[in-house]
Amino acid sequence: MKIKEIKKIHCIGIGGIGVSALARFFYSKGVTVSGSDIIMSDEITVLSRCGIRAFAFHSKNHFTDNIDVVIYSSAVLNNNEEIIEARKRKIPLFSYPEMLGYITKEYKSIAVSGTNGKTTTTALLGKFLEAGDKDPTVILGGRVPGWDNNLRIGKSKLFIVEGCEYKRNMLNLSPRVILLTNIEVDHLDYYKDLVDIKNAFEEYVSKLKKEDLLVYNIDDMNCREVVSNSSSSARTITFGLSDNAAIYAKKITHNKGEQSFELWSFGNKIGLFTTKIPGLFNVYNILGALAVAHSEGVEYNAIQRALNNFTGIWRRFEM
Repeated sequence: MKIKEIKKIHCIGIGGIGVSALARFFYSKGVTVSGSDIIMSDEITVLSRCGIRAFAFHSKNHFTDNIDVVIYSSAVLNNNEEIIEARKRKIPLFSYPEMLGYITKEYKSIAVSGTNGKTTTTALLGKFLEAGDKDPTVILGGRVPGWDNNLRIGKSKLFIVEGCEYKRNMLNLSPRVILLTNIEVDHLDYYKDLVDIKNAFEEYVSKLKKEDLLVYNIDDMNCREVVSNSSSSARTITFGLSDNAAIYAKKITHNKGEQSFELWSFGNKIGLFTTKIPGLFNVYNILGALAVAHSEGVEYNAIQRALNNFTGIWRRFEM
């Protein structure tokens, strides 16, 4: 089934940050969307005003005829009565990560992955591509000023997505470009240890084909090991804080709540870049995002303009 063949979907857990974005994505494509959650939240109120039938409780009676697909949040349990009803009716069920993966097959998809920095880096990359008139579609795990919460609907074939490593969810994706921010120990309710985490990322990176692109943080030892041990033959671009990287920052300074750095690209000095978002980790996030954006044909002056206007995202250093 192609996305354009889906006419009617129902979303269980529609008030969540991820599933609500998918609901709005499909609604923008002309799909009839309904959904439910356990409480009346601001998100459900907004969705209802948009024309989406969203309920603040679960019930099998929410199901109408001819539903093509049911999407559910990973927080929804197997004994949920709507899950049971979907199975009874033999309606295809997709978790949020599974549906993201389904969508990535129909676009030139760029996945931002790693233990930390995914959401900010995805937002930065989307803003850079937007500034370069690449008109991407973007779904991420945080609200971004100027977008429809955590969703941007574009008209191009570029689809930017945050690829989460929890429960190996990123393996659902079919990206043409992977951006790796960093890798460290996390989600030990699922992973055994760091070795298990790196094995998952090796499998993920190995999905890239020869004509694809891998952009990664060369200063991160675990990223280097994952790339070295993967079976991918994709082209690579590295970023970091030394001239060992293809894209790197020098002379980082701080002044009145802003930080600036000198950008170098493949041995050439590009110029001074200034950002309002704090922290050395955000310099890495910026470098990764601009490396991918430039590989997609966005000029550095457009990236500079977008970076100057970027003030951060929801729940990250907000006043």
